Amino acid sequence: MQIRLTVLCFLPHAMYLIVWTLALVFAVRIVRRGAGRSERLFLVGVCVMLGVAVVSAALAGTYTGLTICLNNAGYQPLTMAVIVSGIHLIVPVLSVLGIGFLVCSFWRKFRESDNAESAELRG
Repeated sequence: MQIRLTVLCFLPHAMYLIVWTLALVFAVRIVRRGAGRSERLFLVGVCVMLGVAVVSAALAGTYTGLTICLNNAGYQPLTMAVIVSGIHLIVPVLSVLGIGFLVCSFWRKFRESDNAESAELRG
């Protein structure tokens, strides 16, 4: 029963794993062609987001199993909630970090293109 529950919880995360893996392949191809700092930041952001997808897929279905194990060990409900919340706080923190890298990458790229356009207009 526990295995079926874990597989069912994993299925929605499979799409994110596939998408971020494809984005990683795309980012590596861009960097290999000779890229600047913004493309490398894009690669780092994609790697972090792929890590988020892997961690969230690994943690899928652990709420139930971990709660049962902690309950059998004699933990109080408040203590169980703190432990489970602390473990699952990893995903949002990593998501914010990855999104920050991606936003910084695009911001730098657009800033570089604006500087190139203004240099063309000047001379």
